[in-house]
Amino acid sequence: LKSLKVLKILMFQLINQADRNFGNKKHKKSFHRLFCFYICIEKNVTMEDLLTRVGLIYMKYGIKSVTMDDLARELGISKKTLYQHFRDKEEAVDKSLEHVLGTNIKSLLCCQRERMNAIDVLLEVSKQLTQIFQRMNPAVKYDLQKYYPKSWARVNEFKKVHIYNSIRKNIEEGIEQGLYRNDLHVDIITKFYVHRMEMITLQEDFNLEEYTPDLI
Repeated sequence: LKSLKVLKILMFQLINQADRNFGNKKHKKSFHRLFCFYICIEKNVTMEDLLTRVGLIYMKYGIKSVTMDDLARELGISKKTLYQHFRDKEEAVDKSLEHVLGTNIKSLLCCQRERMNAIDVLLEVSKQLTQIFQRMNPAVKYDLQKYYPKSWARVNEFKKVHIYNSIRKNIEEGIEQGLYRNDLHVDIITKFYVHRMEMITLQEDFNLEEYTPDLI
């Protein structure tokens, strides 16, 4: 996608030069080749790349304030190409969020597969969850709840199923390994932990920029 921006700059330079060299066949030929090359690359933008970039843009700036024009500009592609991948903004939000959550689920599962003790796994999971929430603009939660209930349901499923299950499994394994107290109420501790991770997104109470993920 970065190459698209470079190509656009070169194209504009050639266009400006064309104004000064109107009728120059050699210049016209080079401009035509570059333009065709640009179009080919733009058409071959992968869906996975788009979903990743769109998700990052929404996480950074919020959702309601970002238009499809903004997305196309940030991605370095035409609006026409963007609409070839997404029917409308609602679909862009839903598909990109699904992709982001899917990536996060894979990361959590990878932590659980590592041959570490329960405490090390919990620290790694906590680090990853902190980074997820750290990248999220506080406006995202409000925008999803109010304007995109279908996508918000995906977030709730991620929280209630995947995060909850990851933490619960860790506590159970920690008890089995003798690392955690055996009289812990697993369900209550798990819900407290998930709620604590949610609370760090409230920037008026907890400014994530003041701390590194390792400290948190």
